[in-house]
Amino acid sequence: MIQLSKTNKEYWDNYWGDSIRKVSVNPIIEEGLILKELERLIKTYSKSKNLSVLEIGGAPGRICEWISRLNNVKTINIIDYSSEGIRQSKSFLKDNCSSNYSIYELDLFKSNLKLLPPVDVVYSLGFVEHFYNLNLTIEKHMDLTKKGGLIIIGLPVYLGFNKWISKIFSPVNLKTHFLSTMEMSNWEFLNRMKNVKIIRKNYIGGFNPDVHWRLEKNSIIFKLMQKLAIRGGKKISGTISISGSKNATLPILAATILTNQKIIIKNV
Repeated sequence: MIQLSKTNKEYWDNYWGDSIRKVSVNPIIEEGLILKELERLIKTYSKSKNLSVLEIGGAPGRICEWISRLNNVKTINIIDYSSEGIRQSKSFLKDNCSSNYSIYELDLFKSNLKLLPPVDVVYSLGFVEHFYNLNLTIEKHMDLTKKGGLIIIGLPVYLGFNKWISKIFSPVNLKTHFLSTMEMSNWEFLNRMKNVKIIRKNYIGGFNPDVHWRLEKNSIIFKLMQKLAIRGGKKISGTISISGSKNATLPILAATILTNQKIIIKNV
């Protein structure tokens, strides 16, 4: 039996209900990499001065609020089916957004999207990779977009080295993604879709270990930090003995990327 989605409403309600999640934002977003790319795409390919923008899976509203600050954006909209995510979005936008906005609690695949007015720009970040049918998911984006509008889709890449690291530090999160959506070759179907013009397909950013720390509080790092008592004021120095266990090798290799110094690993 084919699994159509790796997550459900209960998963996302728990996700946004996590106390850690309420105060943290993906560091790549904080550094502005994704925001700058969104701004560049919207300004380059959407010429209207009164844009309507919709984020699919938009909880908790932080990115959409930032988009609302762009000079050519008039209204912003959010779709999400997590009740907790919607609650946080309403609270955040009420306190921080000065633009016109609408928030819809609905299921992208089960709700009647024709009831919503089409918009100039539709985007989703970290959404499509949770669903098996990539083609249908993209079509739903198109249903919400005006003719001649712009669709922007962003998703994480848990392939290669990133996949190894995810297995160690955020294995539960990794299981909620269809990794096939992260292969460029699986997006070739867009070239065969009518009324679709591909503007750009590319990877941005790089590896950021802090992402895994924030994703999963039950990861190896989190459990390790619960068992270490660190007192400041003294320079760290000395040596430690590391066992030759094969299970310890991958975490040790992962740790080496956190420094620019030369590291020699022995007894592996």
